[in-house]
Amino acid sequence: MTFTSREFSEFNGLLAAGVERGLSLEPALELLIEQARSARVRDALRGVLAGLHEGKPLERALDAAAGLVPPEYPALVEAGIRSGRLSEIFRQAQERNALIADLKDRFSRLRIYLAAVMGVANATVAPFNFRQTLRTFRTTLDSYQESVGALFDFSPARDAIAALDGALDALGK
Repeated sequence: MTFTSREFSEFNGLLAAGVERGLSLEPALELLIEQARSARVRDALRGVLAGLHEGKPLERALDAAAGLVPPEYPALVEAGIRSGRLSEIFRQAQERNALIADLKDRFSRLRIYLAAVMGVANATVAPFNFRQTLRTFRTTLDSYQESVGALFDFSPARDAIAALDGALDALGK
């Protein structure tokens, strides 16, 4: 199972931080393992560190993360090493995957919202009990009228409630 976009972003961000600090990879990975939030990221970093301890170059040590990272990732890392732009490669992968994770979250929320809207829009029965709402309005107006007595007249509001009640009757026929 591959890393989620958020995990892959974290993985690359941690690797970029180590390279940008000028640390050699082994001590950097030892520090970064403790900073990882995801257990899968920690495990992958431990596997990469073990490969480095065995004397493997970074691009081969990444075999420990095989299945978690895209298959082209070791070649991308190797190109970053050869070009002297490894931290840039890690940062770009971090930013790209953070953006992908954010977009996935937004689309997920959008799908939930659209499903709710479609449910209301396609309902064969109105999802709200407008009669109950009118009863609540009447009760509230009665209590207001009782509170203010003759100082204020709520008759126009009562007439509007009666008109809406009549309109609901007409819809029900």
